[in-house]
Amino acid sequence: MLQMFRPPILSWLLVAFALTALAEPPAVTQAEMNKAAGGLERRFAEIAKLKETAPGDYVNAMQSWIDDLARNEDKYRSSSQNYRMRYSAVMEWMKLADFARTKLHAPARAISIYQRAEGHVAKGRPVFGMHDLIADIYEFDLNDRAAAAATFRQLRDAYAGMPKQRRADYAAWDGWKKKWLDAEIAFLENGRRFEGALTAADLTGFQQQIYFGAGMVITNGEPDASFNPYEAPDTLPAATHDKLLRIPGSHTTFLRVWLYAVRLRSTADARAWIERNDRAGFWADSLLTLAAVTDRLSKEEQGNPRRDVGAMIVRLPSGDVTGMALLGREYAKSHALPALPKNPHH
Repeated sequence: MLQMFRPPILSWLLVAFALTALAEPPAVTQAEMNKAAGGLERRFAEIAKLKETAPGDYVNAMQSWIDDLARNEDKYRSSSQNYRMRYSAVMEWMKLADFARTKLHAPARAISIYQRAEGHVAKGRPVFGMHDLIADIYEFDLNDRAAAAATFRQLRDAYAGMPKQRRADYAAWDGWKKKWLDAEIAFLENGRRFEGALTAADLTGFQQQIYFGAGMVITNGEPDASFNPYEAPDTLPAATHDKLLRIPGSHTTFLRVWLYAVRLRSTADARAWIERNDRAGFWADSLLTLAAVTDRLSKEEQGNPRRDVGAMIVRLPSGDVTGMALLGREYAKSHALPALPKNPHH
């Protein structure tokens, strides 16, 4: 269901060890693999029973199970039927780490699991989608600014050598990420909140971040029925509204529930949610700048509404103005706004 969120440039993280080879394996290898896959599936069904009743035991058992899965993925990598393993060790590590963080409330354990996943897929090289989640835990869950800054800096240094994306929207996303890392490190090391100007390219990159990033954390995390992105109502039920403003803040939470946060009707609630989920100010400024610019363009393009992420932030399906749009109008009074392209459907 959430496949629409999956970013093409990050999809390799989700299927890294489920790729098939061209060579057909000997029949005996195929039979061995089928037997191994069956055994893993039976173990998985038994382990799943521990999830609600004994979450600590569940994490321990799942860690052992994923290690075995990874070994079998490596063993049968050459098989053209490797997809029959049915699971991806990387995806399962990501889900388990999120469970340890959000359900077991064991941030250090979550970090160790993310590190295991990153080591498996990237051989020790920091990568987005994993290293930033580790830094997120240090910053928000453990309030360890030094460790968060060091982790973000490792990712920033690794990202500096990445080749430039050919597609303009992915290049803009890369540019936004680099600016965010710089802003986050400056805040964590020196306490300076972001105060720079954002460009149209930055807003393009931010839209990629919250659209595809939401897919990453939802697909690779523990589901929360309270924030199903496909069932966000125009008016939030009181219980959902209260939970939205209570759940522990982080950039992961920002990505996971922003489709509900844009349903907040008042500027006070919108401001409280932003401040809870972004400390350095770069995500906040990106969101409010996008809201302000899109709101202004929407007024100019009445009768032919925009259909991008910005439109989702400032207008509800009913057409009502959101609290984010109202807050964006306040923000625009004291901040310069970049120009965005006119509505291509106008």
